[in-house]
Order: sequence, then structure tokens, then C-alpha cells
Amino acid sequence: MLMDIQKQVLKRQKAGQKIVPVHPGNSGTAFLKSLIHQPQSDSQLAEVISGRYELKYYIDESKAEAVKQFIKPYLHIDRYGKDKPGNSYPIASLYFDSPTLEFCRQNMQGHKNRFKLRIRSYNDDPGYPCYVEIKRRINSIVVKTRAPVLRQDLKNLIENSYIPHEKFSTDEKTLGQFLFYAKNMNARPLISIWYIRQAFEDDSENRVRITFDRKLSYRANQALDTGIEGKDWRMHFSNKVVLEIKFTGRYPAWINAMVKTLNLCCQSFSKYVISVEKCCSLGFCAPSVWG
Repeated sequence: MLMDIQKQVLKRQKAGQKIVPVHPGNSGTAFLKSLIHQPQSDSQLAEVISGRYELKYYIDESKAEAVKQFIKPYLHIDRYGKDKPGNSYPIASLYFDSPTLEFCRQNMQGHKNRFKLRIRSYNDDPGYPCYVEIKRRINSIVVKTRAPVLRQDLKNLIENSYIPHEKFSTDEKTLGQFLFYAKNMNARPLISIWYIRQAFEDDSENRVRITFDRKLSYRANQALDTGIEGKDWRMHFSNKVVLEIKFTGRYPAWINAMVKTLNLCCQSFSKYVISVEKCCSLGFCAPSVWG
């Protein structure tokens, strides 16, 4: 059985780690700061060292085609898109946030150390798992941890801190961290984001991965709904592409050449932030972080 939240808090207190409970008058900022300054274990340090770098670009379709032609000698279609039409597949992510949208604020303010909580889905098959994810940014390094959970078990996990193990030998540490962060931040489901992804990767130690995300859409979602299908998605734009370049370790020379040749301009771009902004403007989210 997954360790419940109270036991985790007690364990951290005994270890001398600061715990900042969240109450109606606490925005959660103190808790986020306490996470940054907690002692790092050897395994946590190793996780940071082996983290990923992510570069984002906001481009049109003609530029996307030029990038695809450039990367052909270096990368191949990823295993998820190999047998799919157009070598592409849908992704839906359900994001959690606090009542004051603290995760969104941290992102907008450019905090170097921050994290997101989300549940990611790739289809609506009840026999296929969703993935509970924690995505951390530590300075310029991105570290993502995830654990598979069946949809039928999500409510029991989120509301009761428990997941049965009939289907998966899952990562209890990741699930425990997710629940601990959600509890301290009073984070609940807020918004879902959907897009079609085409991804290319290599098999080197540097694990280069380049993704093209299209038809970026969003919907307010304060239930534990991880569905892919539906008619209530609102599209941000239909003719733009979010290009992401991801790698571990050194910045590959050929990518540097591509960026210069194609005049790509790296941008700070958050699918989550722009989706929250749209929902706030339509009155679906409160309070607004824009005044």
C-alpha cells in the first residue's frame, strides 16, 4: 500500500526537512521555496545531473518542414508514431494547480526552480495507463518522473492516497511525491491541454529528441477527466507549430548548425501558461493571475 500523506510528513519531519502546511491564507510560495532548499540525497543529485535540456521554438509550417528535412540524417521517427497516420499521435495532459494558481505564477515569474503536476494520457483505452508526472525545472535542467496508473484507479489514488497493484509494479516514490506536493499546495485538477505530436529521436547516449506539436487546444477541467476525445476542446491556433529540442549532456553541433542555418529563435513558451490565460479571459479560472 502507498504510504499515506500523514506518514510522509512525519517521516520528513523526523529527517529534519522543513514542512510548510498549506492553509487558506498560505499561497504555497513558502512550501515551494522549502522544496528548493531541502537537502539533496545522492539519488536526487544523480537525477539532476542526468536531467534534460529543453529548447522551445514557435514556428510556422514552412519552417517546421525545413527542420524535418534537416534532421533526417540524424534522427528517426519515435516508436510511438512509427505505425500511426502521419507518424503522429495525440497527447492530453491534465494539469493541477493551487487555488491561487501558484504553479502558473512561478512559471510566469521565471523562477529557476519550479515544478508542475500533471496526468498524461495517450488514448481513451481503459486498459491503457495514464501517467502521473512531476516535471521539475532546476535552473536550465528539466527532470521528469512518471508512474503508470489505470484510469479506474486514479480517483482512489488522488482522493485516498492509495493505488492497487494488480496491474502495475509502479513507482511508489513518484506517486508519493506527487501526492505530497499536491497536498501541501492544495493542488487540484484545473485545465487539460491537448495536441498532436510528431517526434523524432536518436539512439545515442545524448538521447536527442525533437518534437513538433500541432493543433494545441485546451479546456477547463476541474474533474479528474483524462479523456482524449470530446468536442469541448478550444484550439489556440491551427497554423503554428511548437518545436521542442531535447537532449541530455552536450548541445549537439549539428543542432547548433541547424538553428543558425534556419534562423530559429529560442522562446520561453509554456503551453500551460497560455492555456490558463485563455481560460481566465473566458471566466473559467479564478483568480486570474493577470490582475
